[in-house]
Amino acid sequence: MARKKKRTNNTFFLYLSIVTILVLVWVNHNSKKMEILYANEYKKTYEVEAIMIKNEAVMNLKDKIDFSVKEGERVSINQVLSDSKNIAFSEYYNREIDMINWLIDNDAYREKNIFDKDITNIDKQLDKIEKKLKWAKNFDNEDKIKDLNKQKDELVKKKYYIIRSFQYMGTSKEELITLKEKYSDMKDSTGSSITLNKLNFGFPGYIYFHSDGYENLLTTNVLQYLTPEFIANIDKYNKSNDNSRGQTVKVVDDSYMYLGIVVPNDEVFAQEERVLERKDEIMKSIKLDGLNEYYAYLNSRVDKLRSLPKIDFQYDKTQNSGYIVDVREFGEEKIILIECKDDINSKIFTERNITVDLFTYVRDGYLIPAKSIVKVDEKDNIVILSKGYLKKYVEVKVTRKDGKNVFLETSENENITDGMQLIINP
Repeated sequence: MARKKKRTNNTFFLYLSIVTILVLVWVNHNSKKMEILYANEYKKTYEVEAIMIKNEAVMNLKDKIDFSVKEGERVSINQVLSDSKNIAFSEYYNREIDMINWLIDNDAYREKNIFDKDITNIDKQLDKIEKKLKWAKNFDNEDKIKDLNKQKDELVKKKYYIIRSFQYMGTSKEELITLKEKYSDMKDSTGSSITLNKLNFGFPGYIYFHSDGYENLLTTNVLQYLTPEFIANIDKYNKSNDNSRGQTVKVVDDSYMYLGIVVPNDEVFAQEERVLERKDEIMKSIKLDGLNEYYAYLNSRVDKLRSLPKIDFQYDKTQNSGYIVDVREFGEEKIILIECKDDINSKIFTERNITVDLFTYVRDGYLIPAKSIVKVDEKDNIVILSKGYLKKYVEVKVTRKDGKNVFLETSENENITDGMQLIINP
């Protein structure tokens, strides 16, 4: 009887142990948080200021003109803009010739960093002169006042010439002489209605009747000379425009434009390496000497432009895109140069600088909690449920870390398929 009772107790404890184990397995299983894996588009954005560099031309005519087109309207090269018969623009070209003469006489066309070197120095000298003028006026020193004003006028004139002549930066002496001869032949026109062609504009685009002073600073000639310092001080350089001189006419080419963006060196774009590789290939293949030649070549050869990495950006609640044509480093900063060529938001053409959200990284993949990653033989793995109840380790490659999450790019994680059940807290 005692032996039978003992056997019964043993059986009871055996069953109890089995039930306990099953309960613990069930509790453990159901305490795990699950997630069904599906690949989605993953984007990282970077908010930044961008300056706009456009192909534009501005002309200041002697007399006011009654135009039949509205400001901001897109006009073609031979579209009639006004029925006025007389156009007086010899004064404008005389000013340009004066500018070219100054460039040649002062060898200023040779300078590559004329802004960085001269503008700051001129501003410092002007500040000193202003202080001296104030002192001379207090003592009614007429001779000193006259001498200081003369120095001031000369510096102001020099600064004006430097700023206005920046549109010719990178132009050789021979090219300047050719332009001078061309401008010398320009005569006031009579006898037909006004068109862009008659005004000697070489391209169609949006027409405007005012100048903001940046037309000579932010030209396509400036592209290869862009520096973070120049971009940071652009407002300081722009001190004047020619709206007071009769009639201003400006045309902005709407077929392309550039965004110049300054970012820290440690802000890495996924496309950077490919941009520099492709740039090197193109420049070597056609033996280009300067960066401006490279940019002009890309603009004329759309097939080559489109071989460069594309980048999307958000502006004015719309998504836009362009091609990264260059990445240039300057110490702790770098300049990203983007050319926009397709479906450009027309509002951008009215701006000089804008705030954009650059999509610096766009890939398909899986964004999962970082705590889902476990180490197996020093390699990253995730744990999934197989057949609904069995655990299975799947080796993965973590592409990016994102706060408390990690991103697994689809192309680097072929072991993962949509519909897998991920154990979030294995």
